[in-house]
Amino acid sequence: MANTLTQIWYSVCITVRDSQILRGCLEQLLLINIDKLLNSAKVKVSECDLENLKIIWSAWMKSLNRGGPRVSIHRQRMVRMNMDPDIETGLKCYLSCVPKRHQQSLQSWFEQGILVSSKDQDSYEAAIQNVTLLGINPRLNKENTVRSYSSLGTEPASSTFQRWSREEPLVYNIPPDDFPFVSWDYLEASHFCDSSDLSEMYAKYVSHLIEIFAVNFRKGLISVKVLLAHCFDLKKHLDPEDIKFDRIHTSNLADYYGVPAILDFFKPLLNAENPTSVLTTEIMNWTDVMEPVCPDPMRLVDPIIKAGKIPGVVKDTGIPYDDTYFHLTHSSYIEYTDSLPILRTFLRADFLHGKMNGKARPARKDIPTWPDIVHYNGLKLRDFIHELNRVVPHRWRMNSRRVTQLNGCERSLEWCLS
Repeated sequence: MANTLTQIWYSVCITVRDSQILRGCLEQLLLINIDKLLNSAKVKVSECDLENLKIIWSAWMKSLNRGGPRVSIHRQRMVRMNMDPDIETGLKCYLSCVPKRHQQSLQSWFEQGILVSSKDQDSYEAAIQNVTLLGINPRLNKENTVRSYSSLGTEPASSTFQRWSREEPLVYNIPPDDFPFVSWDYLEASHFCDSSDLSEMYAKYVSHLIEIFAVNFRKGLISVKVLLAHCFDLKKHLDPEDIKFDRIHTSNLADYYGVPAILDFFKPLLNAENPTSVLTTEIMNWTDVMEPVCPDPMRLVDPIIKAGKIPGVVKDTGIPYDDTYFHLTHSSYIEYTDSLPILRTFLRADFLHGKMNGKARPARKDIPTWPDIVHYNGLKLRDFIHELNRVVPHRWRMNSRRVTQLNGCERSLEWCLS
């Protein structure tokens, strides 16, 4: 079952056996009674959210009964991958930057979209369209009429394709740069199953994690509360006894709302009785904001060469120094640079923005110092330089994870109650 879930999660086409399992699961989900969930200790969802979920499940079932959309999911996927020259260039660069032993299997993934080893019989038998990769067509409004704009950008010349893609209730809308190899830690996956075939490696690794989850779920060690709501509406949907947590992971919400807003909202949800309670915030796009003061990674090569670190880069990446793609990716160099001064400047600016409250220009006294950030509103930022983070690494090694496609700017901050 774990392997089936992995294929339903990631593969564009699945086998007849997996599609039958999918059909059975959708039938059971559509028959779920809210009273049963209200009495469940493992999964909780409100009646309104359940009805909204059933709309999608029902649409998937209808599409599955029809054999999938008229424009195949595989074709829609290839259109999205080829419609933008920048995407094509980026994928080509990514393919050339991963270890050479993985490049053939990675090319096969982009061409087929099936997370199965090419040597596996399932790769030949996977012919049923995976309807769970479909979402509501953004071109259709609530009255089911066609919108006047295109959400897919430049379309192929085929008028039939254009008409069908506008009229389909469900379409493939997954971004081209969102695929399984960038969603999981390559080092962890390769330690579990070291294979030159990435599809085989990740299929086995993800299935293994699902099996671990299933065991803990059956033991009652994991419970799930499904909320279809804005993150800042979270408190409205929690029962009084559920509102304290030992770990709160906020992903990269701070990129969109600022670190102070995330800390202010989630701090009351931390368990004050647990001295090891931790709130984590991730920032991934901060260098875009700091671009005017960030050094160009390509200018960093000279000091790296002088420091004798080029051999280390070559060893970590497995790419020869004279390879063209060695120089096209900034992650070849960014891992070996000290970005701490720029990160501190960004955080001070981010906290200053949170204090502005509509002011046109801040007063000098409003500009936060680094200690102001480390000790903020009853929270203390863990010293990721000397203590190291304890829950999530502050910064990931880049070149040993080329398959994961990190951009070198991901930073995780851990906040504890002071």
